Amino acid sequence: MEFDRRLGVHWAVKVRGIYAYSHDHTELIGVYDPDTLYRFYMTNFELKKRDYRTINLKLNGRIADKFALYASYTWSEAKGTNPGQLERPNWASGTANAYEAGVFGDHVNLPEGHPSKEVFDWIFGGLGGRGVGDAGWYGFLPYSVDHQVKALGTYFAP
Repeated sequence: MEFDRRLGVHWAVKVRGIYAYSHDHTELIGVYDPDTLYRFYMTNFELKKRDYRTINLKLNGRIADKFALYASYTWSEAKGTNPGQLERPNWASGTANAYEAGVFGDHVNLPEGHPSKEVFDWIFGGLGGRGVGDAGWYGFLPYSVDHQVKALGTYFAP
């Protein structure tokens, strides 16, 4: 949504708000299988999501005959369980969290009373999964910039 308004002869202000979300992204997740103990499936995972909100204020105008000003302020937040691109801790690492096949959702939720449940909960703890929850994965994404201020002055030379 956007609102533009002229302020006097040489000034204008613009206010813009954006809310975008995407949920149920595909992910390779671990699920309990009574025959093999666990299996991994590529599926739409109900816990994998991203949300983006922003409010942007812009001011344009002339200060004098030869000076102009453009100023803006942006507040935004990007939250989600996965950023969406390949994440690698460093170039030498062999592991990564890819767009659709990362470690998020790999916690296999064995039924209560299963002899291997305690071991599986320890091994896969913190990865999130069906029946387990997101295990704290939902939060600010690495590219979230909360506040941004820009100012540009222009001088019109003779």
